[in-house]
Amino acid sequence: QALVLMNEPTYLAAARSLGSWVTGQQLKSLYERLDHLFRRILSRYPTASERKILATFYRQQKTRFETEQGSAEQLMQDVGSQLNTVTVASWTMVAHTILSLDEAITKP
Repeated sequence: QALVLMNEPTYLAAARSLGSWVTGQQLKSLYERLDHLFRRILSRYPTASERKILATFYRQQKTRFETEQGSAEQLMQDVGSQLNTVTVASWTMVAHTILSLDEAITKP
C-alpha cells in the first residue's frame, strides 16, 4: 500500500497542504513543528525515536532542496505559497512520510 500511495496525487496534494500549514505555524523549533504535524496526522505525539528519525529526514530533505532548487520548485508547482519553497518542500516530504505510515493508512 505504501508504495502505491507514494505516487498517489491525492496523497501528495495532502502532504503539500500539510507542509504549507506547518510552515506557516508560529512555532519556535523543529521539534515543535514535528510534534504538531505528527499529532495532526496521527492524533498522537511521536516517540523520541520517531522524532529523531523525522528530524534527520527533514534536515536531509532541506539540504537536498537547497542544493536542487529546481526539485523544490517542481514539487511545489501550482501551490502559489508565499512561504519559502525549500522549507515547504522539506515539510511536504516529512508530511508525505507520516501519511505513508501504516498507522495513518490502516489504523482508525
